[in-house]
Amino acid sequence: MFTGLIEEIGKIKNLKYIGSLLKVDIESSKCIENLKIGDSISVNGVCLTVTDLGKTSFSSEVSRETVERTTFKIIKKGDYVNLERPLTINEMLGGHLVQGHIDCVVKISNIKNIGESTEFMINIPNDFIEYIVEKGSVALDGISLTVARLIGNNIIISIIPETLKRTTLQYKKKGNYLNLEVDIIAKYVKNFVTKIDSNSLNLGKLKSMGY
Repeated sequence: MFTGLIEEIGKIKNLKYIGSLLKVDIESSKCIENLKIGDSISVNGVCLTVTDLGKTSFSSEVSRETVERTTFKIIKKGDYVNLERPLTINEMLGGHLVQGHIDCVVKISNIKNIGESTEFMINIPNDFIEYIVEKGSVALDGISLTVARLIGNNIIISIIPETLKRTTLQYKKKGNYLNLEVDIIAKYVKNFVTKIDSNSLNLGKLKSMGY
């Protein structure tokens, strides 16, 4: 489990297929501290397992399914990536709960500067727009962000200079792709509501469910 607060921008050192697995070597200076083989780490929002460690880099293996479902299918040597180590029990939850399970890849429709902030317009597929609300949370490339506005199937995200500086959003352009993970709580709520038979919902049932 992660918070969506990026600790460091890493860099892809090498990419190599070993059978059906994509081995990814990533340069890191901060997140590599206290990292152990077998630990989880978020790379552009994708939860990966550390399989090897060097002095200034670590390695992970990405399954074929994960490659096809995420921006790992277009990633290149030299690309920058957002890194975050998993949440520990004694840490504050500063962003929102991020699992590291990507729902889909989304496209940047537009980028424009509004005063000190930078607005990103992101196009969201029909299957996932229903999980997103204004002022709700989404994770884009592992970054916990608040939705400023909804315009049809597009969301508007307003990025402050500090977030831009600390994440790979500073390198993004119109037409680039990002990993999207919608809020897990929104998924649970929709699943709960879908299962309720509105005709049988009454005061007794609400009380039994804790309301």
